Amino acid sequence: MTRRRVTIAEAVALSPSRYLNDPGGLAAVLDAIDALAADPRPAGSVHRGDYHRLRAGRYRVLSEITGDLITATRVGRLREG
Repeated sequence: MTRRRVTIAEAVALSPSRYLNDPGGLAAVLDAIDALAADPRPAGSVHRGDYHRLRAGRYRVLSEITGDLITATRVGRLREG
């Protein structure tokens, strides 16, 4: 199995304050991003244009795949309702 390189975009890396009250959410997001190295298109992910959307707990991770490089470009919280 090929292990790919995963990077985190600057906008994602600079926004840790959203997780201050949600350490479980942070763990879910980081685990999901790490898992992309082994499987960049896991079951349950959705392809939208140039991006892949993956749910990680109460968050959504958008990633872009370019060859063997996967970049987590955005993390957003899902709306409750």
